[in-house]
Amino acid sequence: MMPNKNTTDRFDQYTKTKNFSGALSWGDCGIFATDFDQGDTWGSQRFTPTNLVFKKSMYAFDNMIISLGSDISSLGTYSTSMITATNLFQNLISSASGAMILNGAEIARPNTLTLPSGQDNWMLTPQGTGYFIPQGNDEIKLIHDTQKTPYEIGSDYASPVTSANAAKAYINHGVKPTGKKYSFVVVPETTSAEMQNLSAQMANNGGSVYQIHKQDQYLHALTYLPKNITAYTFFGATFNLTFGLVKSSTGEHLLMHRPDELTDRQYFAASNPNLKPVNDAVYGWKSSGSQATLTIAGEWLPLQESDGVQFHAPLNGETQLTLTFKDGEPLYFALKRPDDTGLDITTQNDWIQFRKDNDYLWLILSENFGVDTIVTIYSSVGEIIYQSNINTGREPYAIAVSDVGKGMYICKVQVSGNKIATFKWIK
Repeated sequence: MMPNKNTTDRFDQYTKTKNFSGALSWGDCGIFATDFDQGDTWGSQRFTPTNLVFKKSMYAFDNMIISLGSDISSLGTYSTSMITATNLFQNLISSASGAMILNGAEIARPNTLTLPSGQDNWMLTPQGTGYFIPQGNDEIKLIHDTQKTPYEIGSDYASPVTSANAAKAYINHGVKPTGKKYSFVVVPETTSAEMQNLSAQMANNGGSVYQIHKQDQYLHALTYLPKNITAYTFFGATFNLTFGLVKSSTGEHLLMHRPDELTDRQYFAASNPNLKPVNDAVYGWKSSGSQATLTIAGEWLPLQESDGVQFHAPLNGETQLTLTFKDGEPLYFALKRPDDTGLDITTQNDWIQFRKDNDYLWLILSENFGVDTIVTIYSSVGEIIYQSNINTGREPYAIAVSDVGKGMYICKVQVSGNKIATFKWIK
């Protein structure tokens, strides 16, 4: 149904006071987050205010998105028949749709199920998207049935006549909730067998796939265990953290951290999606800058100069960095130990040789490249510029590097059995 029961009025959703909403990309992973407080007036009041507020963050790694929500609350004089819900999915069913799968079993239509919160649940939608909802969430409602939709002008809203078959699910936070939260994982383009296997890996609060460290009004943070990347959504100042390398932040921003176990260097990506709007006589508003100071455990030096990052001298076993954000742009930076000369991190191995010419980096093996072989090329600040699984046996493998810009690059080759080789070059 269109807003205000017609086809001309707009329904622009604004927040009352918040401007923190946006993303951070770092090679093959990233974060999206938003801090939301609902404004229920669009020119004139259209609906009874619900005063909905929530904080959400989404973390993309490999083939999945890990979603966290917290501080979900709503309040008002609206009907007690109206719940507050986090929608998981809503699929219209067509002849091309597959089955609706719940925990490995096909759910026939019509069916409406309420799933208890005391167990892990996984689903595969008719469109092939997987969902893993761990225990501890509010109850989940799964509906596989016919739904009715009113005309866009709302003329039959009391008793719609248009119907379609649909599959949908949502987390039910109840009526006028306070301080609710959720977590779930989305896996696009997957299968029932893959979801069965993945749900077993993620059992017991993330299992071997992820670990949630914080999920409150100040901070969402988790570690993606297969790549040892810790991702933070700072909704405000946060201090005295007891996990990871980052101990505190004086302000809101998005942050990702990946240690390199081979070199003991620490790589980071950061941004503040809050554009900090200020009044502008010409355009109405314009963005302004912001800063946040990070405290890092340990004594570190910059691997190289990085725009927007001020490094302070290490003191008493800690290092502070002041990050200056502008226009939502990302910052990429890296730290090294004081005794890290940075002269050479090329490893010598009897199972691989690296050869480079102007156009290609060649990998020459004395044993087979198996399906578990992963080749990754990093920039000097840890940004992934190339990554691939290769399975070429003992055939030499060529990577085109003629188009990369000037700078230092590191190629890392990891094979089954956790053997690792690295090669550094400067262009």
